[in-house]
Amino acid sequence: MMISLSTNCVADTIPDLNDIRNKLIKMGYENVSADFTNDTLYLCYENRVYRWEAIAMAEITKQTMLQLADNKILCLICLKRGIPIISGIINKAIYQQYIKGEISKDEFSRTVHVSYGLYPFKKGAGRNPSFNKFDLVVHPQIHAQFGNYSDPLESQVNVAPALNISLWPGMNLTAQVIIPLQNDLEKAGDYVRPGLLTLNQTIRLPFNIFTTGTAGYFTRNRYGIDLETRKFTNNGKFSLGIRCGCTGEASVVDGRWTYTEADLLTWFADASYRYAGYDLTVKAGYGRFIDKDKGWRFDVYRQFGEISIGFYAIRSGDVLNGGFNFSVPLPPRRYSTRHFIRIRPAGSFSWEYRGKGLPGEGKIYATENGINEYSNSLNPDYIKKLIVNRLATKIKIMN
Repeated sequence: MMISLSTNCVADTIPDLNDIRNKLIKMGYENVSADFTNDTLYLCYENRVYRWEAIAMAEITKQTMLQLADNKILCLICLKRGIPIISGIINKAIYQQYIKGEISKDEFSRTVHVSYGLYPFKKGAGRNPSFNKFDLVVHPQIHAQFGNYSDPLESQVNVAPALNISLWPGMNLTAQVIIPLQNDLEKAGDYVRPGLLTLNQTIRLPFNIFTTGTAGYFTRNRYGIDLETRKFTNNGKFSLGIRCGCTGEASVVDGRWTYTEADLLTWFADASYRYAGYDLTVKAGYGRFIDKDKGWRFDVYRQFGEISIGFYAIRSGDVLNGGFNFSVPLPPRRYSTRHFIRIRPAGSFSWEYRGKGLPGEGKIYATENGINEYSNSLNPDYIKKLIVNRLATKIKIMN
């Protein structure tokens, strides 16, 4: 079936941009801007409303299509921390055909384009900015390890609220405290202690390259600086990344900070491939870890909607280790955006288990500001598939 797109722009079919912006702001979206050029409505936004980015993009599409004339095109540009990540293009006439059942899902899917490409338009200052607003995000933490015969499962349960604020595009400041609820592991886990204390800046470079830098206090009692760069190709199917850090050890003992000199250099380079048909990612990398050992890590994981399940293996020196990890969404699906300080649970709970807990080889710290925090939930093929499925809901279209 051949589908053509009209390029004739009629003055009286230009949508009311101010009305569109106001409606999205009323729904809770931030950094909203809009422009209409060559039959295309360019709409830029940041989602702080829904836990899942695919829901936000689908709901914006449904809302905006009501104000868009036939044969006009909608281009959505999704932001994270004010940085443009992906864009999606949908034609109004073809969208109508799809929800009315006149064309199949496969035919509609072939006309929807989601990519890392950012189509040029005159972007003004976004309305309802996300900057200078506080998010208090409550993270549950669970650590577990198989113990001895008398205590076969040793665990630690914490709640870790984190206060986040962004002052300009790509910047994020995080201050977190860990509050213990139950602990069978190391004695330090019995006390209230700092979690992540980080200052991060992420930028987008040409050719689908993202770079992020973080300074502060990380996981595994490490402090220092961390830099990461990742290049995406083939619309996110392939990516190459390198990460390096210079850190020292730090901890709080009896209310006092103790630390060593930040002179440990760690690095990790990897390549990944994503098979869109199954939302399956395979990754392999080599690097230097925090015990000064060098080795390989192999990951394979699959996404099932908002759920991710994976397995990994580490070979460092003479040590072979591995385990599994998963990430599951946490309720609610929709958040309140009406207050200066927005309180909500973390969007998901992630957990990784190591088969051998005692060997230190193959361990690395986390900053929670990695580029994967952006790319996993906003992979173009992944988002396209989810949007097409969600837009199958038949709604009344008004021209």
